Amino acid sequence: MNAARVLLVAFLASPTTAWACAVCGGFSDDEKGAYIGTTALLSFLPLGLIFGGVYYVYRASQTHVTPMLERTESSDRSPQ
Repeated sequence: MNAARVLLVAFLASPTTAWACAVCGGFSDDEKGAYIGTTALLSFLPLGLIFGGVYYVYRASQTHVTPMLERTESSDRSPQ
């Protein structure tokens, strides 16, 4: 039990030896910037595609629905 505590304390005292993955800690400054930039790109690209698609559908619906509404309103105003 005492050896397990010593091993746990040694493990927690030296976090540089316990990186979660091989690429998380061994960076130069240029590599770190590229890693962060790629992470940001891969995080925001799907969001941009989703919002772009929603905006496209919104704009397409505005161009197709508005003329139909105007035709419906103009036919409602015509005397019978």
